[in-house]
Amino acid sequence: MWYYHFPVIGAECDLPICVMSIGLNDFQYHVKRENHLPHIIYCTEGEGTLIVEGNKYTIRPYQGFFIPADTPHEYYTVGDLWDTHWLTLGGKGVNEILSLFGFTKAQVYTLSDVTRLNHLFKKIYSVMKSDKLYGNYYAGGFAYDFLVEFYRLANNKASEEQSGANPTILSAVNYITSHYTEEITLEQLSLTAGVTKQHLCKLFKKNFGMRPVEYITKFRIQQAKRLLCSTDDTIKEISFASGFKDCGYFCRVFKRYELMSPMDYRRSDKSDV
Repeated sequence: MWYYHFPVIGAECDLPICVMSIGLNDFQYHVKRENHLPHIIYCTEGEGTLIVEGNKYTIRPYQGFFIPADTPHEYYTVGDLWDTHWLTLGGKGVNEILSLFGFTKAQVYTLSDVTRLNHLFKKIYSVMKSDKLYGNYYAGGFAYDFLVEFYRLANNKASEEQSGANPTILSAVNYITSHYTEEITLEQLSLTAGVTKQHLCKLFKKNFGMRPVEYITKFRIQQAKRLLCSTDDTIKEISFASGFKDCGYFCRVFKRYELMSPMDYRRSDKSDV
């Protein structure tokens, strides 16, 4: 399977960020470039090789990489299959936006769960193909969401792998990851982390820009989105499986963060490519 789209770019290039091209290959042909726009590629099947800045990497499922503009690189499939989801970015503010996310140099990332990433990737492709007048404008907004999700996945994994990562915040995050379906109190979390509630709140604010309770809620919403996209479970079943004990409350919180109901979110995913 393969598909791609190279839109005719007009005034969209004056926006802070826009999509210059997007595509998916299940057998990535050999690419060797000296100059190129910044782009992100991630894989869900097979295996490939990336060569950039004198380094050689093996890219396997749930890994991705970022290539800055004008960075010589080369990549190709190893074996019979290597799917690549690729997104090339442009726009007047793209370099500044990428820099704010920390995407300033060629780097390989391990991604824990690409469900949401796939959802956004499909939305970008779908809107660019279906709306000839304004699709490219909408795609720029989805591209920013895509960057946020890629950053979240890359940053979460990187923080776990860094030897100098704060063990206190990691123990709290790991506890949330393992117990999000249960009731989690600030007292339990601070006890697990071995610090006071006040200090734990400061650590979460510093690392994530939010309090622990909000982090827990957002984590549960992420799990709900994954289930909405990958299962046929009812909204009530998903609310409980995500750690929400009241379905009505779950729907209200979901709409607050996603600006649509859980059912509308599921429909939007089903309508994508």
